[in-house]
Amino acid sequence: MFAKIIAHIIFGMLVSALRSVLEQSPTFRAILLIAIGIFMLGNGLRLLKVHPIFRYFIIKPPSFLTRYIWRKSKNGVTW
Repeated sequence: MFAKIIAHIIFGMLVSALRSVLEQSPTFRAILLIAIGIFMLGNGLRLLKVHPIFRYFIIKPPSFLTRYIWRKSKNGVTW
């Protein structure tokens, strides 16, 4: 669960950095909003297990980060 939160934070930071670099035209903004909407809809359908194809709408954190967090939580270390 914690790894998911970290992955979403990192992804949000990357998107924000990319957004600040790119000048947003109305066309780019429309395409971006449509893509984000499709991704969110796919994630919702994945959570509801509507069809197996929606299992590809998942963002996984890097395995080294997952292992690090797993080791820390296994040892009972608090952040």
